[in-house]
Amino acid sequence: MKKNRMMRVASVLLVAVLLTTSAISGTFAKYVTSNSVSDTARVAKWGVTVDTHGDLFDQTYLKTDSSAPESITNSVVSSSNVVAPGTSKADNMLFTITGTPEVAVKVTVTATALDDVVLPAASDTYLDYTTSGNTTDKFDLTSEYRPIKYTLKKNGTVVSGCDKVALSTIITKLNSLEAYYAPGTDLSDNVNGFGSYTLSWEWDFDANGAGTNDKADTFLGQLAAEVESLPTGASISAGFSIVITVTQVD
Repeated sequence: MKKNRMMRVASVLLVAVLLTTSAISGTFAKYVTSNSVSDTARVAKWGVTVDTHGDLFDQTYLKTDSSAPESITNSVVSSSNVVAPGTSKADNMLFTITGTPEVAVKVTVTATALDDVVLPAASDTYLDYTTSGNTTDKFDLTSEYRPIKYTLKKNGTVVSGCDKVALSTIITKLNSLEAYYAPGTDLSDNVNGFGSYTLSWEWDFDANGAGTNDKADTFLGQLAAEVESLPTGASISAGFSIVITVTQVD
């Protein structure tokens, strides 16, 4: 009995020793390797605004002739947008892009001439309506006549080659403004960005008051009044459109 009791005591002591050894080894004798990583982000800034506004043509135009009676305030009045000799609109249509996006962008410009006032060149074709009651006299037009001349400015300065030129020249210039810009570019900047453009036009009476275009101008007015049938290739309408798109570059 005594021997069995001694064996049981020894067994208990052995278990206690093993448990103590395990606890000590777990606290003071193990390999440990650790690492960690974390990160945060926000959405990259866009903030781009494309502003295209303004009326290129009007229904009425103020008179500029100071010798006309004060009771006449407008030189042209119509129920629809019109153009006429002596009329103009200065810097009234604006195209600009603002914003400093944190991404690279591509700017695409699509300008289109919807129509342009034109009288084709012709010999002994057009009646001379500058003489009242004329039904026989005709005049020759040696070259195509497009009376409306357009001017494009960038930040108030006339763009080279775009001062009082044909609409087709303006269209070509605007469509050439397609460009890529690096992240962080101020798109409103006149040098490194897109800048700001304005479009103007004018229909001069003639060459410095010499009356050189009176016959063609008057004939166009008769076409608008439907006194004459519209000749092939002629137009009595003017129109312009532009679409500017800014797209992120992947």
